[in-house]
Amino acid sequence: MKTKIYFSFLFVSLLFIATISSAQSGRFSVGAEAALPLGNNVYSKSSYPYGGGLSFRYEKPIGDKIGVMGTVGGQYFYGSVSAGAGSVTTLSSYSVIVVPIMIGGKFYVKGQQDGFYGSFEMGLGVSIGNVDDVTFGLQSGLPKTSSSATTTNFAFAPGFGYHLSRVDFNMRYQSITGKDGSFNTLNLRIGLVFGKR
Repeated sequence: MKTKIYFSFLFVSLLFIATISSAQSGRFSVGAEAALPLGNNVYSKSSYPYGGGLSFRYEKPIGDKIGVMGTVGGQYFYGSVSAGAGSVTTLSSYSVIVVPIMIGGKFYVKGQQDGFYGSFEMGLGVSIGNVDDVTFGLQSGLPKTSSSATTTNFAFAPGFGYHLSRVDFNMRYQSITGKDGSFNTLNLRIGLVFGKR
């Protein structure tokens, strides 16, 4: 299951890179991301205390201060909890891989790809969740159960940032809505930018 997920993500990323590489103008960036889950629902920071990943972005300038962009990425979140009664303890570990696929725009205060900007993106968030339960203390051994699920939901991400010549700093609030509530995170992206302005 996880192998298929990784290969699918790799295929989408390579397709994205190949598409933007053929573009006549615009710039491409590869970014490292740190993510902090927010809120108090099933996707809260108490369940998933930390996360991070990589993202690929293409940005095309429009006029003097506006840029349109497309972003695809992969973010990994992990958490665990233990519960028990008597000599029996169950350890549950759970993880979520989030693949945002979004389009959006930037508005630069000073000029094209120079200095402070505001941003907004929207699109899809593919979430792949996995739960593993291991029970300790049973004479019959250590039984393990696993379950996984994949969902695709609407995603949006307002943010702001600062663009240098070759580095793009971006802070955004990312929200992916689902039937169990929204998976809201505060994301910091540091991107290395390629191509001419």
